[in-house]
Amino acid sequence: MFFHAAIGEFWYSLTLMADKPSPTTLPHLECELGRWVRQSITLTNPTSEMLQLIPMISNTNNFVLERDNEQPIELQPHSTLTLPVTFVPSNLGRGDHDAQISFHCHQVRQLCIPVNIGIIYVK
Repeated sequence: MFFHAAIGEFWYSLTLMADKPSPTTLPHLECELGRWVRQSITLTNPTSEMLQLIPMISNTNNFVLERDNEQPIELQPHSTLTLPVTFVPSNLGRGDHDAQISFHCHQVRQLCIPVNIGIIYVK
């Protein structure tokens, strides 16, 4: 509702729509078979409310999100959180070493971070 001294009160009817956040692709990781490598994911909350995020990893054989698995991740208002992701290759080559990590919450439909992995085998 707005009020103007000359014309009085007037109303606007707004229909607001938000697009799904665009995915973030992390740089390729390189790791020898039998070892592991770690990379960080940075999550940002630009809103004024706390977000409770439930992570889902499409490839749990090769990727581990280092956190307390029983509790949602709490992302405070107007803050940034860095989460380490550990990659452990299970065979040589690129094979099934891709994953998508998504964070679900009721305030935001879905935040997606596709993770693409490359492996180098060292003799």
